[in-house]
Amino acid sequence: PHVDTNIVIFRVEAELGTAVRFVAALEQQGVRSLAIGPQQVRLVTHLDVNREQVTRAAETIREVAEQAIAGNLPEAVGAAY
Repeated sequence: PHVDTNIVIFRVEAELGTAVRFVAALEQQGVRSLAIGPQQVRLVTHLDVNREQVTRAAETIREVAEQAIAGNLPEAVGAAY
C-alpha cells in the first residue's frame, strides 16, 4: 500500500557522529529538525512548504552528511540526547 506522510526519519551512522550534532549542523544551515534518539533525526513538513524548499532541505542534508563523512560536524554545545 502507498502511504503519504509529511514525516521523514533517518539514521546517522555512529561513525559519522550523533543525531544531536547532525541536527546542530542542519540548524546552522536553516533546516530545523529534531534528534529523536542518539542516532535518529526527524523532519516534518507542512502545507506551506513548497517543492523548492523541500529540494533545498534535501540538498542541505546531503551537504551536512558530506561534512559528517569528512569529520567536520560542529559540536552541539549544551545539547545532548
